[in-house]
Amino acid sequence: MESLLLCIVSSVAFLHIMRLGQHYRRTMVWVGAWNYCTAALGCGLWLLFQPSIGWNWAETVIGLAIGAVLVAGFYLIDACIKLIGVGITQTIERLSAVLLPVGASIIFWQEFPTTMQFIGLLLALISLPLLTDSPMLSGAADHKPAVAIVIPLLVVSGTAGVLYKLRNEISG
Repeated sequence: MESLLLCIVSSVAFLHIMRLGQHYRRTMVWVGAWNYCTAALGCGLWLLFQPSIGWNWAETVIGLAIGAVLVAGFYLIDACIKLIGVGITQTIERLSAVLLPVGASIIFWQEFPTTMQFIGLLLALISLPLLTDSPMLSGAADHKPAVAIVIPLLVVSGTAGVLYKLRNEISG
């Protein structure tokens, strides 16, 4: 019952925070990121006072790392949308959610993709350089700003997937 009540109160609070952010014309990604930080702190404090919930330090550290990566991802997505648009940003974010975790699975956990998965990964890798050639940048003399934001977005978004996989491997 406590969890359901906490979920309802938290959801309503988040919606009011988003509405307030819109009212004051704040960027929703920034509002979401700050809300995530506040929620993570609240959940962490709540977990400390719940002796019945089994948790260990490894999972806590991984959880904190995932949270930090997701918050960083919010900021990078915001910057990337402004620079190269929503469609390309979403494509890069989704590709990174596959490329890095699968690469880590191959390297660290000796999991190998099927032939079709390998072809898909190869096509994804080939497509990455093409994504920075956005129509929004066609008049620009220099693509360095796009590449400078795309690479960190790839790494940060992919790292979240790797950390999720690590948590699953540790917890069995």
